[in-house]
Amino acid sequence: MSPFCSAAQANLEAIRPLNGLVAQGKVPQDQLTSTVAAVRRAGQDMVYTAPNDIRTDVERTVEALGMQLDVLVASGGDQTALSRDTELTKKLNSPEYVGAGERVRTYVERTCRAGAASTSR
Repeated sequence: MSPFCSAAQANLEAIRPLNGLVAQGKVPQDQLTSTVAAVRRAGQDMVYTAPNDIRTDVERTVEALGMQLDVLVASGGDQTALSRDTELTKKLNSPEYVGAGERVRTYVERTCRAGAASTSR
């Protein structure tokens, strides 16, 4: 598995606990802070290992996630704060961010999943 595919997998694994925490409602600040820090590190690893042809899209996708994390931290983990932030919603729904997210997802599915499938027994 390439370093980028490993980083993409680690990013998914870092986000899972965050989704679980946020779904609970009020999150203990220390738990939220440490979980968000792990997600940010995983995102940066994706940027550092991204191939040149997808790097700009990975940077934009990680930036979008970072903006969402900022809102979650500021709201104490309140997931509804994301939808209440109209500026954030507008930015995340812009063609630049939507397109980058789609391209990164497609790249990971084609490159990482296909590579993993071909190496599995």
